[in-house]
Amino acid sequence: MLDSRQLGPAPFPRPPTKLCRACNVEKDESEFYRRVASRDGLQSSCKPCERARRVMFNTRSPGVQAERQRAYYWKNHEEVKRRMRAYHRSDPLRYSAHGAVSRAIKTGLLTRRSCEICGSPRTDAHHDSYAQEDWLVVRWLCRSHHIAHHRKGNQ
Repeated sequence: MLDSRQLGPAPFPRPPTKLCRACNVEKDESEFYRRVASRDGLQSSCKPCERARRVMFNTRSPGVQAERQRAYYWKNHEEVKRRMRAYHRSDPLRYSAHGAVSRAIKTGLLTRRSCEICGSPRTDAHHDSYAQEDWLVVRWLCRSHHIAHHRKGNQ
């Protein structure tokens, strides 16, 4: 049996870091997107470098991602439809509220506004309540603030 004195001092716990292959800067592991196929479970480039790479790809090759999504849909359209039906059945009031907002925007009853937090013009309609009388009572939030709002648990 080994004695703890034989093992030597415990190694100093260091914060987990990783070297970004794009910018060659050592960064915290939280600065990397997850990737199941990688040995360490993280992508090899950091989030800012990955975002820049995606922007460059989309500007050089517009429409490629849309074509991939179309191809995926037609290859798996039964599964996609099944998931959509399951979502609609799981929360019919939410689905109806989204449809009501979409129709109100198209008919001019509602006008899309900028994000109430950052002022971004690209916004989502956020419902604080899915009660039928509140379907058109929405807050305009950009995608990042909308996701952050839901992550806080403020639904």
